[in-house]
Amino acid sequence: MKKIILIMVSLGLIGFGIYSVSTKIYFEPPMPKVTIKDTKIPTTQGSYCWKVIGMGRCVDKVYASPFEMGQEHTPVAVQPNSKIDIQFNSEPLPGSLVVEEWVNENTSDNVEIKDNKITVPSQKGIYIYHITSNWQQEIAVMLFSIEIE
Repeated sequence: MKKIILIMVSLGLIGFGIYSVSTKIYFEPPMPKVTIKDTKIPTTQGSYCWKVIGMGRCVDKVYASPFEMGQEHTPVAVQPNSKIDIQFNSEPLPGSLVVEEWVNENTSDNVEIKDNKITVPSQKGIYIYHITSNWQQEIAVMLFSIEIE
């Protein structure tokens, strides 16, 4: 009888360990791989709400605006009219990917997304891109910046 109890407790501890590891791995939304040709563009994790196996959390990132948040990394230099590829290892729900282009604190426009790609403007300047996407586990925001030379 003691062996059975010991086996049950051991299995319970192993199961709890696997559950704990899996929730830590997937307790945050996937970050996108943002690239231009072979160059990776660093992204900043924004606010999100995420649920895993009945548990969830919301994290608010404190910034004055998406424009300020997007300046966390040095902008990556790109050529005018280049295409930027945005890929997730876990695809968002269809139609939920939204990208806004910020040129200053007060000015933003939605950007057309085609085949997970956006086209940057032709005018020189620094541009911040604000990505919002949804999964069944809720919503996440990410940002990146570029400089058109």
